[in-house]
Amino acid sequence: MQPAIPHSSTSVAQTRVTAKVFRRVIPFLVICLVFHTLDRINLGFAALAMNKDLGLDPAVFGLAAGIGGISYIIAEIPSNIAMSRFGARVWLSRIMITWGIAAAATALVVGPRSFFLVRFLLGLAEAGFLPGVFLYLTYWIPESSRARATSIFLLAQPVTFVLGGAISGQMLGMTGIAGLAGWKWLYILQGLPAVALGIVGLFFLTDKPEKARWLSSSEKSELAAILGHHTDYVERGQWRLLPKVLRNPAVLLLGLAYFGLPSSLSSYAAWAPLIVQDVLPKAGFLRLGEILALPPLVCVVVMSLWGKSSDRSGERVWHTVLPVLVAAAGWLLIAFSNTPVVRLLGLTAAITGSFAAQAIFWTIATLAFPPHTRPVGIATVSTIGLLGGAVSPFVVGVANHAAGNFKGGLIWIASLLFVTAVCVLAASRRNTPRDEFPQKTQKASDRIV
Repeated sequence: MQPAIPHSSTSVAQTRVTAKVFRRVIPFLVICLVFHTLDRINLGFAALAMNKDLGLDPAVFGLAAGIGGISYIIAEIPSNIAMSRFGARVWLSRIMITWGIAAAATALVVGPRSFFLVRFLLGLAEAGFLPGVFLYLTYWIPESSRARATSIFLLAQPVTFVLGGAISGQMLGMTGIAGLAGWKWLYILQGLPAVALGIVGLFFLTDKPEKARWLSSSEKSELAAILGHHTDYVERGQWRLLPKVLRNPAVLLLGLAYFGLPSSLSSYAAWAPLIVQDVLPKAGFLRLGEILALPPLVCVVVMSLWGKSSDRSGERVWHTVLPVLVAAAGWLLIAFSNTPVVRLLGLTAAITGSFAAQAIFWTIATLAFPPHTRPVGIATVSTIGLLGGAVSPFVVGVANHAAGNFKGGLIWIASLLFVTAVCVLAASRRNTPRDEFPQKTQKASDRIV
């Protein structure tokens, strides 16, 4: 299953067209992911003021954080299948428009029930965005460059954590403007830009290379030569493939391997501000935002280097396992220390390891499926894994509510990450590693599905 060393005979023309695709496709997707990530992390910052206003205890807040994950999971596979039918231009744009509306509508909640409802609708609206983009990248980016492309795309998340902390801190300070609480302004101002991006996406995104007016005929030919069989994907009949995908042990193993990463990242987004506030109770919102900008800043540097290292060496498995173990160690540091510096070090390890591993994991997971099963296959792996993202914030909240500290919940997350490392290693041994990516077709024996 492990992808191999990039093909060395890529022509200058192919290198140029790949670079042109990068410049066209990746920046817009990065901007979209910025606002997708803001929508994820603003919950944790809003909680600093919102929980008191709405009367939410840690268990109820954790449940609300998990409810969005549950509805996301429900709609994940249907969303990816719909994208394969309607195209990325329409479907990714639809996702952004509806999630932006739902995110901004969170400003209207008045209590736990309405909060649960909006979180559920938000999960439905944004379901399929990340797996949809991962699928979309297989249509445009050669396998030999995909770890770098995925890492650059996912860099938007830690970058947003850096900027989002400061931005969210400022927005929480807007209380009283137009008679609204600061946390309401936070949801409004971070939700509506996604609507605008979705409208832009309808005109900017291109479904497939052969439809790209911004590529010349020769560039399309060069790109097709690099992508080879990856341009040959089907758009219909995905539901008929689902039973086969669900019965495949390797697919389930990949899903279980992914389980720990959303658990780690969603728990960081939901609880990092409160974890820091727990040991720095006198810190203001702006100060907390500044402190929480440091871990993702380190993550940005490490991720960019880690993706290049994986593509350069062609190694994927240990480039996933090692950062997963770093993330697990980070959560354990937080669990067993009340020292602010040690907790900050733990948060840095947790977010850096989780993001670095996620980028390389999806390079492995997308290669595990032949093109005709990728829409349902990628969504299935994502859906299984995202159960962790739905459950873990709630587990952390319940543990905190019961024990009065984060220790039990954070040990749970670290344990899931150890399971992730074991499952990635186990999955890598199901198939024989390949020395090169095939340029045309691939034997069925080389694929997981």
